[in-house]
Amino acid sequence: MENSQLILYAIVIVVGVIIFMRAAKTIFRFAIIIILSIFVYLLLTGKAPQEVFKPGLKLILQNNSIDELQAKHCAPGKETKTVCQCIITPIVDDLNHRFSDGYLEKIKSDNNKITEEVLRSYERKKTDIEDCIKQKGEDKVKVIETLQDLYKKSKDILPDTENKSS
Repeated sequence: MENSQLILYAIVIVVGVIIFMRAAKTIFRFAIIIILSIFVYLLLTGKAPQEVFKPGLKLILQNNSIDELQAKHCAPGKETKTVCQCIITPIVDDLNHRFSDGYLEKIKSDNNKITEEVLRSYERKKTDIEDCIKQKGEDKVKVIETLQDLYKKSKDILPDTENKSS
């Protein structure tokens, strides 16, 4: 190799390193801004990171009516799916066992009351739900991800129900 080629290679390498360093610096700054934005959002809203990025089953039950969940996951042809059999059906059965049909329809019209009762049923049936999921042999994460999809779609489609009751 000639000296001019070596000098040219050295210049190309130096320029490449400079470009890489500037790009890395920009990407790093962008990442820091995103991380700080997320931190500020979590700080201002008071939410836990897992509530934002991976809402649990309890949070999903709070933000969707049991009728919506039943219509989505227990529709004809889907009754044998894990979400229907292991999560929705035990909660609905517990509600039907605890309340008369008339009273259940009455509390369904009160969003806060039905949410409270659905969560109470969830807590009562939590071990049955977990046992059923294990028995079905499906990963709990996969089941919850299915419900998370519904949760995200319902947040986009449905209006904010908390402010309606005020």
